[in-house]
Amino acid sequence: MKMFLYLLQLLSVVVILGGNALAADKKAENQAYFSVLTDIPLMPDMKEMTDQGFVFDKAEGRVVGAVGFLSAPHALDPLKFYETALPPLGWKPLKTGVFRRNNEQLVVRAEKLTQGVVVKFQLSPMSR
Repeated sequence: MKMFLYLLQLLSVVVILGGNALAADKKAENQAYFSVLTDIPLMPDMKEMTDQGFVFDKAEGRVVGAVGFLSAPHALDPLKFYETALPPLGWKPLKTGVFRRNNEQLVVRAEKLTQGVVVKFQLSPMSR
């Protein structure tokens, strides 16, 4: 009987932990990314302005631009969001809104408008 109760408790723990892992996988699965910056996540409630994105390949490296739009005032500042979201993806902050990964630099700028917030991203090769 003790063995049965032990196995039942063990099974309960496995089911609970497995459920939490599935929830985390589902959350990661639902994360949206920019179409031209495929490893840069869109902030929650942000819409990509796909007509303003661009990609140029140069000998020195690629230059990529993307624009996101937040239609409502947000409690979470876009720059603060990306200061938290980008380091786990390998981006090292250099200063506010500027990040470096390998030989590339990503600049993130936010501009408040009466209709919402425009967030511009520009990826370029690091200057030597």
